[in-house]
Amino acid sequence: MKQEPISKKIVFIFSFISVFLLFCGMFIKPGDYLYSALIIANLVTDVLLCIEFGYKYFFYLIRKKDKFYIRNNNGVIDILGSFPSLLFYSLPGFFYIFINYDVIGSLPGNARWFLNTFNILNILLLLRSYRVAKLFNSFYHPYNVTGRNILRLNRYISTGIVVAFCFYLFVTSDGIDKKGYRSRGADEEKLVTAIEKVYNDFYKNGEFTEYLKMVLVNNKTVSEIKTGGKSVYTNNDVAASGNYKSYFKNDHFEVYFTEKRSVLMGGDAGFVVIFFILLVISTFYREKLNKEVIDPIRVMRKGFEQYDYNLLVNIPDEYQYSEDDVFMTARNYNDKWIPVKLKKLEKPSGRTPLITINDFFIKGD
Repeated sequence: MKQEPISKKIVFIFSFISVFLLFCGMFIKPGDYLYSALIIANLVTDVLLCIEFGYKYFFYLIRKKDKFYIRNNNGVIDILGSFPSLLFYSLPGFFYIFINYDVIGSLPGNARWFLNTFNILNILLLLRSYRVAKLFNSFYHPYNVTGRNILRLNRYISTGIVVAFCFYLFVTSDGIDKKGYRSRGADEEKLVTAIEKVYNDFYKNGEFTEYLKMVLVNNKTVSEIKTGGKSVYTNNDVAASGNYKSYFKNDHFEVYFTEKRSVLMGGDAGFVVIFFILLVISTFYREKLNKEVIDPIRVMRKGFEQYDYNLLVNIPDEYQYSEDDVFMTARNYNDKWIPVKLKKLEKPSGRTPLITINDFFIKGD
């Protein structure tokens, strides 16, 4: 067995925690009392995953096997499942909650326009779904046939699903104004009108904030309102770092709207789809692969290499007359090679019986 830089158990633990946090993120939303704990847990996990990738890459690099690691041993999955989440989710979330600094919102308008127009942030967060592949792949080793095939299949399927969802996010992106904010919808325009009316009626007598809270009591989209550069209304239930905001500003006040996020836009759907498909592969397909390919080949290999190994290949009833190459070879092995081998073994000799290829083709067969 080849040496691995980090124990499979440790990789599994890291992967399990990261996937568990993804599940938690589907139910714990900004404003929830557990949201801060989730952000910290994600930050710590992302840092550890980045360290893990760096260590493994250096381990293979000094052995001149870095290309093998990237191509065949989860290297791509390791990097895509760690750095994007750290840079565009955990760190911005930490700054927003604990330092009250909106990293994304502070970017120049052109940068926000680019990120919003092409849904870059959501696409980058969708890459976290690769953690699911990393979790399932932690059960397999790239140096055996089953592990190598499962690793490759998981990588192809995960990439296909991520690309499909990235394409969806790209083609369904909303309109962006010159300042980099999303275009406002009809419901948001109605809220702006209501806020403007409250401002005109109650700002001068100092009751603007009080009546504003009454108007926005069931608000699900307005995250913050400012007058004169000072915040007069904040709704932590909908405000979150990284949620690109649409925006309204006039001479009196500014209104920040959160992005209309759906489960699909948040990448949760891609994560769930990948999880259940890889779960099926790692249970049913692995068993089928071993039964129909790996086990027959392993038995035949031992039978060819070890003179006293005479076990027959178990051929399921449904494959007794199959034209599948593996089982056709297995039938020849059972019906021709093993009888000839046993016959040779019966001959008294002081040395290992010699079986040639000519013995395999029994005359008359």
